[in-house]
Amino acid sequence: LGNATNNLGGTITATGTNVTIANSGNVSIAAITASSLTVTSGTGQISQTGALTVTGSTNVSTPGNVTLTNSTNQFSGPVTASGNVVSISDTGSLSLGTINATTLTVNTSGAIDQVAGTNLTVSGNSSFVTSGTGTGGNIILGNATNNFGGTITATGTNVTLVNLGNVSIAAITASSLTVTSGTGQI
Repeated sequence: LGNATNNLGGTITATGTNVTIANSGNVSIAAITASSLTVTSGTGQISQTGALTVTGSTNVSTPGNVTLTNSTNQFSGPVTASGNVVSISDTGSLSLGTINATTLTVNTSGAIDQVAGTNLTVSGNSSFVTSGTGTGGNIILGNATNNFGGTITATGTNVTLVNLGNVSIAAITASSLTVTSGTGQI
């Protein structure tokens, strides 16, 4: 279903190996089980009403909002997203790929990290919260090309934040905290 001129009006349910969904407007996902998932919207929002279970990579892109906040989502591979307000939840650990967003909210019950060589570019505020404990509660966002433009909020066990420029912290709850700015102030 990769044609960008698709006009899918209802919710989408799919089970398959490599699932690709493109739509000219909003994309509403009821439930997806896949090895990889690619979802694009030309002008609308990407949202969900049921759980997403993806064993490989997930890529979502829209000029609108990305709302993947079902608490039973299971993203076993990296999640790459481009959108306005991007919100992602996972029932376990979550690896982030490249993210381009105005604001970013990530909630998990496991560790949050990012794939080497990717960057998180967020012009507004970012929030990272994990309810995991021990190493399962770590938040490691250590790539030097990250570009957080707004404030950062984080709750986790051991939190590592690296940003290309200035780092503005709104609130951090952690056992240990490491913050690095490449060229700016903290």
